[in-house]
Amino acid sequence: MKSEWRIFGGVALFLALCAPVYGWWTNHSLGHVDWVGTTALIMSTLLCAMCGGYFWFVSRRIDLRPEDRDDAEIAEGAGEIGFFSPGSYWPFGIAAFATTAMSSPSSCPKPMPRTNSEPRTYQRLVSAP
Repeated sequence: MKSEWRIFGGVALFLALCAPVYGWWTNHSLGHVDWVGTTALIMSTLLCAMCGGYFWFVSRRIDLRPEDRDDAEIAEGAGEIGFFSPGSYWPFGIAAFATTAMSSPSSCPKPMPRTNSEPRTYQRLVSAP
């Protein structure tokens, strides 16, 4: 678990550094902060920090696994990993639901007709020679 919490902690640190830079950059270039992107970066930071904290908490309470030790041999990681049910109907049900949901008419809406109420900058960009 040592490598897992370090990876998630590193990603959380990277995202924590990117969030204020992104907020400043959008404020500088657009004239206002893009709150959707900034909030997404902050929430991603918190999610990665939460996962990393959990892995750190678990890694302190269990013995080192072979992949966490420098002197481990490949054969130490062999063996049964866990139990995976050979007969489950969930994959079929989820696939049937996804197929039904994606083939419904509401998942493929018609494009909206273009109106004259669109911003001038958009119309100017479209009609530019």
